[in-house]
Amino acid sequence: EEMRTQYPKIVEAFSQGKFPDYIIDQLKEILKRMGKRPYVVRSSSLLEDNFSYSFAGKYASCFCFNEGNEEKDLKTLTDAIRQIYASVFNPEAMAVRMEHELIDYDERMAVMIQPLRGTKYGRYFWPTISGTGISFNPLLEKDDKAFNDGILRLVWGYDDTIGELFDSQDVSIIPLKKPKLSTSSRQPFRFISPQDRIKVIDIKEHKFKQIPTEALLHPGCPDLTYIAKTADGAPITEDKTTSEQEIRLTFDYLMGDPKFIKLMRTSLMRLENVYDTPIIVEFVVDLMPNASGVDYKLFILQCHPYLDDGE
Repeated sequence: EEMRTQYPKIVEAFSQGKFPDYIIDQLKEILKRMGKRPYVVRSSSLLEDNFSYSFAGKYASCFCFNEGNEEKDLKTLTDAIRQIYASVFNPEAMAVRMEHELIDYDERMAVMIQPLRGTKYGRYFWPTISGTGISFNPLLEKDDKAFNDGILRLVWGYDDTIGELFDSQDVSIIPLKKPKLSTSSRQPFRFISPQDRIKVIDIKEHKFKQIPTEALLHPGCPDLTYIAKTADGAPITEDKTTSEQEIRLTFDYLMGDPKFIKLMRTSLMRLENVYDTPIIVEFVVDLMPNASGVDYKLFILQCHPYLDDGE
């Protein structure tokens, strides 16, 4: 109770902190390089990377929206950094440290500034593919041959629920051994994603929004060829006569592309080998269409050991 009472005072004290001039100069240069792309400032601490204790989600992450105003954008960034350092004393994080007798641990905090991946379409900005991956398949028994092939949770738009792999209704769960036997959190072995809402950034209002997928599922929307089909199962083409009502969100193209499956399976296996333990990752995939189809660029946003509590 005392920690919760004192924490607002700690946050206020950090908010008054001053940055050295050379740090301010470096932050200005970072903002200049990012342009108007939105970004996230994440915590990166020793305990977050500890294999024995999961501190995922215990410290602050701040989403920021560049507005093209140098003074205002700099204040937004420095305020976010202050908030992350203050979150070292977050009561929830301190409670976990007490639980594991780490209250005197010399916790070291750093920050990561990550430009958000995505595509601008109208007033919205979002990634075509994001999600969570696990280096094994927790839906299978350990003696199953496909147990070590991994599993993906795929989402159209933003997905920041790394600890809730199977809890949301708006996802597709894809086993990497037999991806075409995908499951959803609503109905097993369903090919069409049940996702009916998409998380996007509203550029005009500078905030995240959940909007119906049908608001964006129409000809002209980026990358529809690879994530959607018509109601009768035909691929989406450049033909602008396709009506909005005929388009259905599905990840069939990705599930049937050996290049995508190999990229995800290999990445999960390599990370597990490096960590020497099963891992869970949050990722975004950029799609890069070309004459022969599409290439993929994988961005790992977070990677943690997979613990029994699923974090």
